[in-house]
Amino acid sequence: MKFNANEYKEFLAFQAWQNAKAGTTEEKAVIASNSQQMVHGPGGLFGTEGLNPEVFNAMLSPREGLAAQLPSFPNNYTNPYFALLTGQEDDNGSEPTASCDDPVRAGAKKTGNLTAQFGILQRGTETIDVTEIGKLINRGEFTDLRLIGSFYNNNTSMSLGGLDNTNAVLNNAIYNAMNGVAVSFERELSQQLWSGSPTGGTAGYTQFPGLDSQITTGQVDAQTNTTMPAADSDVKDFNYSNVDGSDTNDIVEYISMLHYYLTDKGRRQGLNVEWAFVMRSQLWEELTNVWPISYVSTQNVQVLANTNARLMIDARSEIDRRDAMRENRTIFVRGKSYTVIVDDGITEATNITNGNLALGEYSSSIYFVPLRANGIPVTRLEHVDYNKVGQMVAQSNLASKVAFWTPDGRYIWAYRDYPGFCFDLIARTEQRVVLQTPQLAGRIDNVKYSPLQHLAEPYPDSAYFQNGGVSARTAPSTSAVWK
Repeated sequence: MKFNANEYKEFLAFQAWQNAKAGTTEEKAVIASNSQQMVHGPGGLFGTEGLNPEVFNAMLSPREGLAAQLPSFPNNYTNPYFALLTGQEDDNGSEPTASCDDPVRAGAKKTGNLTAQFGILQRGTETIDVTEIGKLINRGEFTDLRLIGSFYNNNTSMSLGGLDNTNAVLNNAIYNAMNGVAVSFERELSQQLWSGSPTGGTAGYTQFPGLDSQITTGQVDAQTNTTMPAADSDVKDFNYSNVDGSDTNDIVEYISMLHYYLTDKGRRQGLNVEWAFVMRSQLWEELTNVWPISYVSTQNVQVLANTNARLMIDARSEIDRRDAMRENRTIFVRGKSYTVIVDDGITEATNITNGNLALGEYSSSIYFVPLRANGIPVTRLEHVDYNKVGQMVAQSNLASKVAFWTPDGRYIWAYRDYPGFCFDLIARTEQRVVLQTPQLAGRIDNVKYSPLQHLAEPYPDSAYFQNGGVSARTAPSTSAVWK
């Protein structure tokens, strides 16, 4: 096996661990034969004689999204508390009549605590028979394949790093298997970031609470379950009005009010906040179609009606504004420019999942997410630090019994030997998204949009997911005297 050490640090850790393994074996039920997808050889994915070396990518990965903009920190506390000063009670007593009478007493301060919860996610390879992975059909099968394009480069930042050597995916069975695990993690975690719910979780699989569960109203103290309205997010319902302005509600008015409400809070709470708008790509595309003109006209409609005046708009200028919004992914709201992040993991409703929508109509949410407040990353990712496990293992001389971990400590791998020549690899991560200031976050739900065509999706459970082809080739048929 050949790996690029700079791109594949995890495998270096694996090799060091394997050297320490010194012949010990971890066992489970015996596997009779190889079940992992082979890259080359009889029945292999690229087991075709005379195959051209260029392999063009037609596979989609989730977009970078919000996770790529969030810092991730190791944190092994399972039940953290984040305090908020929620307010001060009303004064008590009555105004004095004499100069030495008791004055009105100031009310007591009130606080509330928020918490966060890790999810647990595990993925693994099929059983690999090491005697099978190096085989080729004959001299006509080449192992110089190279991928043109890219399908996995850890853009979402939540999945395994160091497994983005696409040429190794095409030519190395073990690397291909581990890359498949990484792709699976990325798909799952990029959706959990938004819609994750720990309800019904088990010791082997639990989703972490996503931002839909945290950018919400009804916030409660983590220890007493006491309601904390001061910690509530600003949640508005667009009620399935079309973003293009053809229905009752005006998207400029809603976004402007969302912005006004939250920025006013931040200012009066003494917080210097960096926000970003986050939405699905096609909602952003449809919004930019109407935003430049709607932004100019929305606040002037009543004035124009009252004065019977006309508003003159330079169409060329507004087209330039629209194109600049798309190119720079920024939106101008109430006199200030904000970054717009598009994210595939945000839940989207269709006419199949929501009776308020007709064929060709979709709906999702627009989020206003606080990234930092006074320089502190108030929206962030956290993960259990498996490097701590490594330190304990090294001190206990148990390197032969456990796993190897990624350099950042976010993932842990287990290499499991079976009797004979077979093994598999399983990986585990425990991550969560923390929103420390939900009172500075908001969203507009049920925003409808009707694009001419829906984009292809990276998730296999989507109606717009595309793949096809085969996952294995037929082994060549030959004739011989012994057959």
